Amino acid sequence: NNVDKIIAVSNATKDDIIKFYKIKEDKIKVIYEGVNPLPKADIKPIINEPYILFVSTLEPRKNLINLIKAYNNLKSQGKIKHKLVIAGKTGWKYEETLKYIKNSDVVYLGYITDEQRHNLIKNAELFVFRSFYEGFGLPVLEAMSLGCPVICSNTSSIKEISENSAIHFDPYNVNDIENTIIKVLDDENLRIELSKKGLMNSRRYSWKKAAIETIDVYNSLM
Repeated sequence: NNVDKIIAVSNATKDDIIKFYKIKEDKIKVIYEGVNPLPKADIKPIINEPYILFVSTLEPRKNLINLIKAYNNLKSQGKIKHKLVIAGKTGWKYEETLKYIKNSDVVYLGYITDEQRHNLIKNAELFVFRSFYEGFGLPVLEAMSLGCPVICSNTSSIKEISENSAIHFDPYNVNDIENTIIKVLDDENLRIELSKKGLMNSRRYSWKKAAIETIDVYNSLM
């Protein structure tokens, strides 16, 4: 508690700091991160069939195994024609997740460049983000900034930053993600609505705003 001020990237992170470190609330300032525009890529799709997309590091808290289970269930029941495309480098304790990927009918691209990420998001019919926990959840806002409809977890900062511009689900419930995927893929008007709302929501987050608010914090301590 000797700290003068702590900057948290979300209210969810602020609450965790208070809970686990017993820091007084008035010592914590929430300053949201910004969204960098991804470099534009070749308009030709990398994946030449309809797909839903997951982009993030492979590690347990990203909850990718439950997403693949939901996808496999939908495929086996003939409820979905799309591919599940997964992109991202391996991270902490990735082995079990990678093994599950290799035993499933999904497209795994591994590490991708910013240009490839732009291409994949722009051409996806749906972006799915099913983390158990995020301090901020930048991939959600990246997808929104490119007009891709988003469904995501109703936990931690993910629901906080996406607000009413995404459809939320319980990340612990495989059936819930299945129903949410079908709900959005089967409703073109809903996808258009989510795309518009996501674009507007993403514009609320900028590094310029974050920088100004950070300078204000330092000035308040002088």
